[in-house]
Parts: sequence; C-alpha cells; structure tokens
Amino acid sequence: MVKKETQAPPRIGGDENETETDMLESETEFNLPNDTEPETDEGQPLPRAELFPLQAPLASQKTLSSKITKKCKIDLVYLRPKKNYKVLFNRRNQKPGETSETYAAELKRIYDKAYTNRDRKIRQEDLYKRFLMGLSDHKTRVHVELYKDPSTIGGKLYMML
Repeated sequence: MVKKETQAPPRIGGDENETETDMLESETEFNLPNDTEPETDEGQPLPRAELFPLQAPLASQKTLSSKITKKCKIDLVYLRPKKNYKVLFNRRNQKPGETSETYAAELKRIYDKAYTNRDRKIRQEDLYKRFLMGLSDHKTRVHVELYKDPSTIGGKLYMML
C-alpha cells in the first residue's frame, strides 16, 4: 500500500511561508482592546445602545415587516413618476359617495402632477373632458353639459349648484 502524502495549502502572496489559511486567520483577528469600554469625551463609558446605533429594535417579525411595508408604500407615493400620474388621471372616475367638487379637485391635483407644462386652455379642455367622462351622476353630467358658458370646471360646478 502506498500512503498519500498530505499537501500543504497553496501559497499566496509575497511571503513564502504564509499560506491561504494563515492569511484568513490573520484577517479575522480584531484589534479590540481587552476588557475596556469605549469612553465618551467626559471619560465615562458609553452605554451599549450607543455602541450599536444600527441595531434593530426588538419586535416581532410581523410588526417589523408591516412597518417596513408601510414605509415603502409611503416612499413609493412620493417617488411616483409623471407617467404614473398620467395613467392615474386617465383612469380616474368618480367614486361612489364622492361629491363632484372633491372629484374635480382630485382631478386637478393629479393633472398638475402629470402635465406640468401645459397651456391653460389645453389644461381646461383636458380637465373638462375627463371630468365629464368620469362623472357617475347622470343629472350632474347633463347639467354641466348644458351650461357651457363658464370656462373652468370650478365655474361650471358653481353654476350647477
């Protein structure tokens, strides 16, 4: 029987005697002082909470995930691009129980975010068309279509009421 000799790990780096395992061991050593606490400017030791400021609060996984989900939803609302507002404007209809005034105000708000550099006349035409298409109350729609004298949606709503 022939015995296999164990080979040394391959050498890496400039030092002939330093092997890969030696390098890994030296990288994992920490330069921490023994049994000493970090101190503040006044010479008092820091509390443990200040030593690890990024440590997550102790809470259940469900609580943490719901908080993260809420935070992401809030952030995504603020980061919504103009393209999304255009789609939102084109799909917006009057919700059940929503007054026509709040519907018109919401349309104006969405339109201003979607189309920032539109001419005032084009803006009024777009808002008027979308307002009429999205109205769910037939009486209000007929009344607004009959009174075409005012030039703005606000004026039309005022004439209607």
